Amino acid sequence: GYSVSEFLTPLRVEKLHTRSRQGRALWRLTSPLLYHSDVLQRVVTVPAEFITDFATVPRFLPISWWLAGDTAHGAATLHDYLYTTQPPWVTKALADAMFYEAMSLNGEPAWRRWLMWKAVSLFGGLRVWRSES
Repeated sequence: GYSVSEFLTPLRVEKLHTRSRQGRALWRLTSPLLYHSDVLQRVVTVPAEFITDFATVPRFLPISWWLAGDTAHGAATLHDYLYTTQPPWVTKALADAMFYEAMSLNGEPAWRRWLMWKAVSLFGGLRVWRSES
């Protein structure tokens, strides 16, 4: 077993020539991304071919992009995958906590981890996440 959270494989992606509905660049995994999470107490496997836009940071506020844009790609890919697939063993709150956990492994400063975690906790996937009742 694993005793600490860690990325077990590197993030390998290719940029697609299409964009998301919000106009963001899309990326496809070229190999699986494996991550052991203490928060989730399991290994999360994001399969090859999964498509992500990484961290969905609003660009209409330049300060938000400057503070949190184009960072934490591995953590953002894991988070996108959990939000997209919503496996029965994870809640929105656990997915958000795992995002924070994974960002710490990428060396993101504490203030940025908190800012990005708070944003997904408050606004992430509110219309798409299944009921937690």
